[in-house]
Amino acid sequence: MRSGAPRRKVAGEFVKKLPAKAASPPADDPRGSNVVLGSVVDTTAAERIQGLVADAVKKGAKLLAGGEVEGTIMKATVLDA
Repeated sequence: MRSGAPRRKVAGEFVKKLPAKAASPPADDPRGSNVVLGSVVDTTAAERIQGLVADAVKKGAKLLAGGEVEGTIMKATVLDA
């Protein structure tokens, strides 16, 4: 039987590095230069996504990056269960 320890170690390292990577791409109006993350379809979608993130945190997930919404722009978000 194989041990899960190597996978947990890799997963742990990944979770440590991912929030910084997720925070680095610029999120703004996609018509601007150097923008990687554009908007979601509308404010209703942004509010729904923000609600899903809040619900996950309420149920025990850790918000590691993002989660902020400004109009229809939502920063890359990383949750860890």
